[in-house]
Amino acid sequence: MSYLAQSICERFLKHVIDVFCSNIDTTAVLRTHSLRVLSKFLKKNLSDFICDWDKVLKCEGYYFAARYPGNDAVEVDADDIQDCWQAVTETRSRVTAYVEGRKKKKECAISDAVAEKINSF
Repeated sequence: MSYLAQSICERFLKHVIDVFCSNIDTTAVLRTHSLRVLSKFLKKNLSDFICDWDKVLKCEGYYFAARYPGNDAVEVDADDIQDCWQAVTETRSRVTAYVEGRKKKKECAISDAVAEKINSF
């Protein structure tokens, strides 16, 4: 479950990067599984994307550690799962709010352009 939580957070953040960072090369960042790398990229390139990174980054590190046996493997407990769930809900709510906010800004810009055309007649 911890791996899935990290994957969900990762996919939400990658969606924002893919949609709203189309003017820069995102190839490398879209290939990462690190929430830390994704957060740094977003802070640098979409400074208006606000998120409680402390919550989200509690879900960092499970991609490999919880999936593959070995020296770096971790045994996940209920507290870990709770942290991961909070990371998912934080990421989802922030991404949803950001996407909706950008839609409204775009609608306002379109409405302003239409009003300007109408007023020019």
